[in-house]
Amino acid sequence: MKFTAKLLFSTGIFCFLLASCSNDDSPTETEQENTSQLTITTKPVTAISQTHAESGGEIIDGENETIVATGVVWSTNSTPTLDDNFTVDIATAPGYSSFMEGLELTTVYFVRAYVTTQNETIYGNEVSFTTLDHKVFNGVITFNSQSIIEEFFNEGFSKIKGGFTIEESVPGNITSLQPFENLLEFDDSNLNDDANSVSILNNQALTSLSGLENINILTSGIGISNNASLENLEGLNNLSSVNRFLVANNEKLTDILAVSNLTATGFFLIGKNDVLTTLNGLENLVQVNENLRVLENPVLTDLCALETLIFANGIEGSYMVADNAYNPTQQDLLDGNCSL
Repeated sequence: MKFTAKLLFSTGIFCFLLASCSNDDSPTETEQENTSQLTITTKPVTAISQTHAESGGEIIDGENETIVATGVVWSTNSTPTLDDNFTVDIATAPGYSSFMEGLELTTVYFVRAYVTTQNETIYGNEVSFTTLDHKVFNGVITFNSQSIIEEFFNEGFSKIKGGFTIEESVPGNITSLQPFENLLEFDDSNLNDDANSVSILNNQALTSLSGLENINILTSGIGISNNASLENLEGLNNLSSVNRFLVANNEKLTDILAVSNLTATGFFLIGKNDVLTTLNGLENLVQVNENLRVLENPVLTDLCALETLIFANGIEGSYMVADNAYNPTQQDLLDGNCSL
């Protein structure tokens, strides 16, 4: 599938995937004298991406051996061993596959298969590979179905320079944002400050935002609204700074604990979330550069998480808390009257 951009005028043990690999034709290596008939060959590296890759091993003459463990070892240095990164796979013969993850972009890695018997560990030949660089999407994209999300990341995109909207075209057809874990970098610096570079709205079946953990600083805004099944903001755990923060009309949203790393925003709004009872999660928020609005949350009774912000005198704009189950003034928060 080909994606096109609409430009805005107004946003330790696994390794990284490899872009190329080469087999070393040297004989099987061991770290000690091989006392058994068993040997092992390292499989070529496949499925290379920016952070993942797959290899494995082929065991030869291992029928009479008691195999304890198999896997691969890898490192940025030649001749990796179990002192480096490694996988532990199902002990089997003759062949197995191993999945490496947590790799760095554009990095050369060396990998060897290994097999551990009751007596020794035997290593296979060395294979080298290089992980991929970013594949960048420039502009703004709308994800309106689960299949569009999956196809986008299956094409290898790992960076968006611009923004994105997640809004289903058919009710219930977006259920998970987990593929966004492959979005390693997000840059919205080319968008207007008052725009939302991330919009998640009008989704019926989405229950969490897990997958967005690599988003941490937004120079524009994030808007999360009208998501009928959204229960929490899990996935925004690393969000620390954003120019606009809007969470509204999410009828099943019960907590915002996931935004506990948020320290600074511009405009701030939490409104019309029917079952939200507490603002716990905002304890580290110390700066709101524009207006703060907490409005029409009918069962919201605990605003104690705003005390840090108020004591820091961190609101540069106006403060409006109204039409909630409890509506403390700034003085109430200073006096410790932060909840019913």
